[in-house]
Amino acid sequence: MRSKGKIFSLFGNRAKSGIRHKRVLGAGRVLSAVFTLILAIGMLLSCGKTADEHFADGSGISEHLDVRQAYPLQVHFINVGHGDSALVQCEGHNMLVDGGLRRCGHELRRYLRQAGVNRLEAVVCSHEHKDHVGGLITIVHSLPYDNVYAPSDYYEGNKDFNRLVGMVRSHGHEITVLQAGDSFYLGGAVVNVLGPILDYGGSERREDNHSLVMRVDYGEHSFLFTGDIYAQAELDLMDFGADLESTVLKVPHHGSSTSSGEAFLQAVNPRYAVISTAGTERNHPHSEILSRLERLHIRTYRTDRDGDVVFCGDKRDLKVYCSRRENGEQ
Repeated sequence: MRSKGKIFSLFGNRAKSGIRHKRVLGAGRVLSAVFTLILAIGMLLSCGKTADEHFADGSGISEHLDVRQAYPLQVHFINVGHGDSALVQCEGHNMLVDGGLRRCGHELRRYLRQAGVNRLEAVVCSHEHKDHVGGLITIVHSLPYDNVYAPSDYYEGNKDFNRLVGMVRSHGHEITVLQAGDSFYLGGAVVNVLGPILDYGGSERREDNHSLVMRVDYGEHSFLFTGDIYAQAELDLMDFGADLESTVLKVPHHGSSTSSGEAFLQAVNPRYAVISTAGTERNHPHSEILSRLERLHIRTYRTDRDGDVVFCGDKRDLKVYCSRRENGEQ
């Protein structure tokens, strides 16, 4: 297990029927019809799926929940419309990365409750933009937590982020500012902080590039969280020599053409990519990014199309579940 810089533990010593027929068919015709139906169903179920993928239809997180909870690792990319939110659960410990817009807060709380989350060891705000920080305000108000992490503890004029900071301080906590080289444990997983590498100056682009970039390692699997970084920050990470290679990539900036340069995707070399998007606002993801992911043979999921995307596994095997719930912002 590779990790850089200092490692600090979040836990110390604490562990935690019937069918009605209108007419009777001959036996041969019945058998033939049944065989044809079974064959057709089998072909439909096999379309577009690989051996390690299982899809749940229409019921959100509650579908097959007992099956998922049998795995020590679960990584949920939650459908919050235009925004980011991901829940990492490892060996009974929980980390929430971003919370979508403020209007997503109560739905996000319901999701965490259904996922069995009663306490968060880590709450991470990748950067201060409202589609990442907004829902976290509801979460820290309604759930016990141990640590809140961000790339800064103050953003002038950003009322959502500074309201989060004020609420955290009212609970007797402080925002822990993470920087490249920091690491911490989440159960048996190690969270390595890879970025931000530089201070990118003013403007909205600076705020996006100043996103926390983290890789979660567990056994043979790794998940790269990238916030909204632009191509410049991607290149800086590579120039710095960051170990980016990961099994799953959270595609930067909702699949915008500002990000996901080809060299960066090749450095990450993911098997899977997840795009957190509403699919309508700002027309994300952009077609050139989808084409690039396809050309590099990266299996891509989108929260606007697939709903909640959940990776479950142990230290060797990994499965993918999609809720396929109704699309759109919450």
